[in-house]
Amino acid sequence: MNYSQEREQFIATMTQEGLPITTIRTILARANTLQRNAELSCSSEAADRDRVQCPGVRKEELCCCDGNFEHSLTEDGQRCKYCGISAATKTSDVICHQDIPRIDRQTARIERELTALLAKYKIREDGPCFTPHFGGDPRGAVLVISVPSGKYDSWERNGICVPSKGLPASLRNVDYEIGFLAVMHKPEA
Repeated sequence: MNYSQEREQFIATMTQEGLPITTIRTILARANTLQRNAELSCSSEAADRDRVQCPGVRKEELCCCDGNFEHSLTEDGQRCKYCGISAATKTSDVICHQDIPRIDRQTARIERELTALLAKYKIREDGPCFTPHFGGDPRGAVLVISVPSGKYDSWERNGICVPSKGLPASLRNVDYEIGFLAVMHKPEA
């Protein structure tokens, strides 16, 4: 099945489950971004070099780096190079946040957004709701949604896989794949 067919099937299934079409389109768009981020995270050194400050510095609940790092002082020994705390301060009371890849920050933001979006749709107050399950492996579904009816099409049997488009082949590291296939199909002498 190609992406268009998978997308139409997903829209039909989620509409039957009770989600509005605008929410479904948002889920599909975010799944594409999650897929691209997962592929870049696994294969691109450039994505790892583009680092930004952990958002947990401003709001602890937004932390993406786990915040359990030793303070690392600058060359002059006055401040932590990550969180900026003075060397004279008692550092055991302050959590130090490291820089993280920009795509990890974007992925964490999308995961929070989708979790909040789907939490609004409950069938009954005491009944099941739509629950997202995030996977970081680009070879499989990066987003699976548990539905109230219990339907599933994922290997883990935990929900409906959200179809997503990955990076175009021209942007992937195809040299490794071609080299691997050449070794696997080497003609015998």
